[in-house]
Amino acid sequence: MLDQLTALRAGWEPTDYSKRLLVPDTRVCIASDVHIPYHDEVLLAQMLENCKAHRIESIIWLGDLMGMPTFSPWGRTDFSTSFKRELDILRGVMEIAASAVPFQYWTMGNHEQWWLKKLDNQVYLDSLARMAGLGAWLDAGVLVLSDNPFIELFESRWLACHPYKSTGHAFDFASKLARDENKNVMLAHTHRWGMQAVGDLVAVESGGIFNPALIDYAQNSGSAGYWFLIDNNPIGFRKAE
Repeated sequence: MLDQLTALRAGWEPTDYSKRLLVPDTRVCIASDVHIPYHDEVLLAQMLENCKAHRIESIIWLGDLMGMPTFSPWGRTDFSTSFKRELDILRGVMEIAASAVPFQYWTMGNHEQWWLKKLDNQVYLDSLARMAGLGAWLDAGVLVLSDNPFIELFESRWLACHPYKSTGHAFDFASKLARDENKNVMLAHTHRWGMQAVGDLVAVESGGIFNPALIDYAQNSGSAGYWFLIDNNPIGFRKAE
């Protein structure tokens, strides 16, 4: 009977979100909420120089690498930019980052979801990356994508994620995830930067690499910054004055 039920799918496999990408590297940079084309160029340059200095193996773009202002569900407000420009900048950012690290990962964020929803969820990050001219990187394995916003690192001792909805109070959701999963947590999306102990674990809010002055709704939004995880240890960085 099970074989008959399986046969009904005719080879189709639905996405199993309990299966998470496991990043094998031990010297990684976590960069979330870059929001291209509204990224902070000074902070991003600082991050890439630090990646070189610390011999970082890979950058994890933890969701919202693209801001997708031309696909905002609340209506477009910036008519000075275009989707093509944003794809060109995305490719350029990744090309510059490739001079600092050998591997890059890109996970789904809620702003990438804006684009998917406009296209009735018929495409995924793979299509977006190929539209930006990054198909050869995907095929070579130097750029790895995850449509699942949850990934794991350091033999699953760390959980990194970009939830699609915001949380009201600092560390609430990150701490809950740490307790529920019994893992250290790196949480994006909140635009807050900081770290808090959760028993023997830590909950980290990753900050962001966007420039709030360039976004109409983000004038007082959070704290800029990024994190390195080196041999299981979190090291936080803020924008240099």
